[in-house]
Amino acid sequence: MGQAASIPARPPVPAGKTRLCVAGFGTSHHTARASRVARAVGASAPERLETWFYFDSAGYRGKDGLLPKIKSELDKDDQERFASHNSSPFCWFEYPDGRRKGIGGRDKLCEWAQAEFPNDSHIQKLTTTLPSRLREAFSVDNSPGTAGL
Repeated sequence: MGQAASIPARPPVPAGKTRLCVAGFGTSHHTARASRVARAVGASAPERLETWFYFDSAGYRGKDGLLPKIKSELDKDDQERFASHNSSPFCWFEYPDGRRKGIGGRDKLCEWAQAEFPNDSHIQKLTTTLPSRLREAFSVDNSPGTAGL
């Protein structure tokens, strides 16, 4: 396996905003779709949401990977809830007071986005259709999120 990409900084979350974070493998149809959902959600509500991403197959899991680090930053209940989560992606919220709240994988992100944006047809389409293994696996968008911009 290659060397892991450096993890982008996660600056403090601005007052009045919530940061939606997605991390996962650099090649994954579920990760690609979660990224698309998060970007659509962030574009739909930029006044209250910002986004942050990390996609790297070498740096996501493992003893020194981002996933165990993020899980250790969750509250005790979420640490227990997500203890066995090892798939890609993992999605979570960050708040201005420093709290972090786990969402889970692409499926749970989609459930949240469906409920939060019921009248946004683009988000509804992204969240109610399955990602294509062939078309989306190699299309993970590595551009940065809106956090810190």
